[in-house]
Amino acid sequence: MALTKWTPTTDLMMLRRMGKLQEELAELANVAARCIIQGIDEVDPGTGKVNRARLENEIADVLAQCRCTIDALGLDDDHIAERTREKREQMAEWEAMFPPAGSEPKPVFIVEEVGSVQNGEGSRAWIGGRLLDRRAFAKGAKLYELPPPPVQSPA
Repeated sequence: MALTKWTPTTDLMMLRRMGKLQEELAELANVAARCIIQGIDEVDPGTGKVNRARLENEIADVLAQCRCTIDALGLDDDHIAERTREKREQMAEWEAMFPPAGSEPKPVFIVEEVGSVQNGEGSRAWIGGRLLDRRAFAKGAKLYELPPPPVQSPA
């Protein structure tokens, strides 16, 4: 790859547009991280607001900044619309690779020990560990019981 000279822009309108766009994208990234860490329907303790509402607001802000940038820079609306359609089709295809939302088990427990006990009634398996997310467990996430391991006869 050949090296090219890089000369940063001094165009004030370009700097304003790119700066505001980056600012809104960073705010959206922060709220998206909160949704991952806390859950989309949880209240962010730092703001007291529900993450879903914050996410909607930040997406709206990014869309508004994108529209302002498209208009200010005279970007090709038709090309952007076509690329958006293509990307949505790609994302639909990608999402189809996964089970439907809500059908995936939620990891709420870290297994630290596994064992079995044998008594007169047969053997019982046990699992020791700790909860990852007590809120998910309280909302009904299940810890599944494993079948007992097969009893091995002495050799």
